[in-house]
Amino acid sequence: MNRVLRIPDPLSSNLQHLKGSETIAISAEAKRRKAAGEDVLDLSVGEPDFDTPPAVAQAGIQAIERGYTRYPPNIGLPELREAIAQNLRLLSDGRADHVHETVVGTYLK
Repeated sequence: MNRVLRIPDPLSSNLQHLKGSETIAISAEAKRRKAAGEDVLDLSVGEPDFDTPPAVAQAGIQAIERGYTRYPPNIGLPELREAIAQNLRLLSDGRADHVHETVVGTYLK
């Protein structure tokens, strides 16, 4: 026996709380700007049109083998924070830039 799934009308009231995908919204905005003639590099959705460079793939494999398979701490990986602090010390003629004063994050405009 074939059954037909019937969607209730109206749909569940839970649906009114759903929001649209931010990724899809960003993609639509990128397409709109491209259509308007702006030079846009759209990194929102889709597959790259190139293979992962071998050095990047190898670094990813090594990271997995070393156990880097979870989200990092909110302030950044300790090794990265130390490397940044060291680089700042070198660039500022030895001014003290301490790892505990260094935070790695993202900037969203």
